[in-house]
Amino acid sequence: MAANFIADKDAAVVKFLKSQGAIPLVRGNVPQLVYAGHTENRIFGCATNPYDRARTCGGSSGGDGGLVSAKCVPFAIGTDIGGSIRSPAACSGIIGFKPTSQRSSYDGMVVPTTSYLMP
Repeated sequence: MAANFIADKDAAVVKFLKSQGAIPLVRGNVPQLVYAGHTENRIFGCATNPYDRARTCGGSSGGDGGLVSAKCVPFAIGTDIGGSIRSPAACSGIIGFKPTSQRSSYDGMVVPTTSYLMP
């Protein structure tokens, strides 16, 4: 199951941050499927806006946006194709930075799935 997935190596960005003294703390909540307007899944439930629990903290990496906004962590790392960083940032009153395409390495980033979900 994806909830129990442990990568066998760190992504390039995580290796770099660790080499600079960063300590990875938590993983934020993500939706079950992509392109969701809010962050909710069957494992961890719904991530809500830290300023108003009746509102969303955005889709995709909304859990991370909520954690940064609530000052639980200083920053979060994610990928952004259709707004996965920018949407949660806009909903939570923080800055979301999307680097230029091909500027960051995808080495070590994997999607934990089973073969019936994704070939």
